[in-house]
Amino acid sequence: MKLKKHWLPISLSAAGLLIALVIIFAVSNTVYPLAFGMHAPVHHEDGVAIGGYDPVAYFTEGVARKGGADLRFNWQGMIWHFAAKEHRELFQQNPQHYAPRFGGYCAFAVSKGFTAAVNPTVWHIQDEELYLFDSEEIKADWLAALGEGIVQDGRANWQ
Repeated sequence: MKLKKHWLPISLSAAGLLIALVIIFAVSNTVYPLAFGMHAPVHHEDGVAIGGYDPVAYFTEGVARKGGADLRFNWQGMIWHFAAKEHRELFQQNPQHYAPRFGGYCAFAVSKGFTAAVNPTVWHIQDEELYLFDSEEIKADWLAALGEGIVQDGRANWQ
C-alpha cells in the first residue's frame, strides 16, 4: 500500500513539469521538441520563408542576401524572396536543391530533436546542402560535430 501512495505525488509532479514545459515552449515561440509536431514545414515569419533571404544567393554568390518582395515565389505554402530574377528562376526549377535543410530551422537544434529559429546570416553549405543556424557559436558546435554524424542525426529527427 505504501508504494501506491508514493506514485500519486510523483505522477502529479511529472504531469506538472510536462505542462510547465509545454507552456514555456508555447510562450517562447522559438524552440519546440520535434515530437510535439508544433512546427510549420518551413520556418517563416508572417508567411515569408527564411526571413526573406534569397536561398539561391548562398550558393551562387556565397553570401546571405535579402530578397525583395517584388521577386517572390510561393513554394510549400510559403513566400520565398529573391535578390535577382535569375535566382527566382533557378529556385523554381529545383527548389529542393536551394531550400535549406530541415525547413530552414536551426540545423543544430534539429540534430538534437528540436526546432529553433535561425539567423539567416549564419549559414553553411555542406555537400551542396544549405544549413541555417541560430548563432555563430551554434554553427561552430555543429561544424565540430560533423565527423560524429550530426547531419545524419538531423535527418533522422526531421523525418
